[in-house]
Amino acid sequence: MFFGSRLTVTVMVFLLGANNASAQMLTTKTRAGIEDRDLILYNGKIFTSVEDQLWVEALWVKGPVIKATGSSDEVLAMAGKNTEKINLEGKLVIPGINDAHAHSFVGPEHVMLNDPGEFVPNEGPGVDEFMGMLAEKVKDVEKGKWIFGVMGTRFFDDPRATRQTLDAVAPDHPVMFQTWGGHGRVINTYAMNQAGISINEPDPPGGEYLRDATGALTGVLHEYAEHHLARYFKSITPVQEARNQYEAFARGLVSFGVTTVQDMDIGYSMSSSEFVLSGVDLPLHWRVICFPLTPEESCRGSIRQHLFKNGPIRAYTSGVKYILDGSPIEGYAALRDPYSNIENWTGVFNWNDELATIIAQAMEGNPRANQLLFHAVGDRATDRILAEMEKTGTPEFWRTRRLRIEHGAILWPEQIAKMAEYGVVFVHNPIFTSAAELISSRFGEERARHYQPVRSALEAGIMVGFGSDTGGIPGYTYLELALSLFHFANPSEKITLEQGLIAYTLGSAYAEFQEKIKGTLEKGKLADLAVLSHDIFQIRDQLPETPEGGDINNLIGQFLQVQSVFTMVAGSIAHDSGVLKLD
Repeated sequence: MFFGSRLTVTVMVFLLGANNASAQMLTTKTRAGIEDRDLILYNGKIFTSVEDQLWVEALWVKGPVIKATGSSDEVLAMAGKNTEKINLEGKLVIPGINDAHAHSFVGPEHVMLNDPGEFVPNEGPGVDEFMGMLAEKVKDVEKGKWIFGVMGTRFFDDPRATRQTLDAVAPDHPVMFQTWGGHGRVINTYAMNQAGISINEPDPPGGEYLRDATGALTGVLHEYAEHHLARYFKSITPVQEARNQYEAFARGLVSFGVTTVQDMDIGYSMSSSEFVLSGVDLPLHWRVICFPLTPEESCRGSIRQHLFKNGPIRAYTSGVKYILDGSPIEGYAALRDPYSNIENWTGVFNWNDELATIIAQAMEGNPRANQLLFHAVGDRATDRILAEMEKTGTPEFWRTRRLRIEHGAILWPEQIAKMAEYGVVFVHNPIFTSAAELISSRFGEERARHYQPVRSALEAGIMVGFGSDTGGIPGYTYLELALSLFHFANPSEKITLEQGLIAYTLGSAYAEFQEKIKGTLEKGKLADLAVLSHDIFQIRDQLPETPEGGDINNLIGQFLQVQSVFTMVAGSIAHDSGVLKLD
């Protein structure tokens, strides 16, 4: 996770229930857990993500795949006597959203101190105010129960942000505060004891425990020290509770038209993740991406392709992710030159000695199974990746491996050109484009002009996928598309809504080697689609050319109201609000 923003808009997430009409539709016969669908959707505004034919009026779903697309007259003429029909009445249909970078964040029972988005991306309350909030909270929470909080830069940058400060207010509760950037935590002594972290715990590979003058831990955790804590949290989460959280997460996603999630759930080993997911009724395609704590940890999955009998892919394991640096929020993104706000500090590269081993592992075996995904925010982190690729293989070889750079916050023209040459996939997170003031203060004006260069990447021929990186808040999907229309932190890199949708569907499918079976609405592809509650193109047409024109917050807020009224995953109905009616 990196960071996001709510601007000044309040997120409203609604999960719609099915009414009697949807129940009628869901009673059609099934085969081995998959609906034997024969359905035509017509009289619609259907965006296909197929660049040479972006729009059609109708499509025919037969079993798990799309049988045909075209005009309403053309497709209706193909109907058989048992074909069901739905008049879309002009509603917008899009390919199912493929969230290429998501974190489901399954965890133990806890109490939240504050709303995670309360002050994102602002500096938030200071130590004194935050401790006042904690003092009030502990009065109502039974002793021994975990308290989680989300802190801003004002708290985290204060040298008083230590376990001792937390201990003074909450000595009888395990407390964990995480920055809204997702890279930096403060825990108290009770939490350290619960997690088995000693006062003199050595730094884990790829991570760091901050220490005082005596060498004792201060309670501040960075990078893979945080991920070891996340693994502890997974270990104390009952399996059934974890399965319930996964299912709730998945059900929320399909209600917003997400049909594939590429999940990087930090904390589980590959085998543990597969075991937990094996008991979950998944309504969408779920890619399990391995998140090892060391290069030696096994990422061998047993469900490379888990199929229903005679049916489509639902859960599958592939890919290995490493976090090479942190984020600019905590000052741990690895930069070529010092931060603008921290003298002589260029951040941290997590895997200096291990990078060659990590790259070598990714060069072996099946390209999809061993696909390498790198969290790389700073330009120095990207430099290291590209240098190692040049040293170890030809551009032709690396293009077959589809190595991914997640985030790529600072990318210079020569880096973009090298990424295009070596077939690097760029997974962009539009939510990051909103934090203009923070980026300018951390990076300075010159680097800010090369921040999140999504338009430049597309123009260079790089395959771009989109991922939310918002901790699984499905309502952000359409907000992120709106943000990409402006790119508040670097307006020269704004893109069109069409480009954004293609990235969030076809681009993300390419980023997981599945563009041949999904990502577009065309004959032969899986019938992954969403009928939206609002026409986002009509909302787009109301937006001003620049953020200064019109009621920008209100208009962007309209994107937050968008949901799916009808979601299909491989021809099966995954979500139905009852709005659509059978003819």
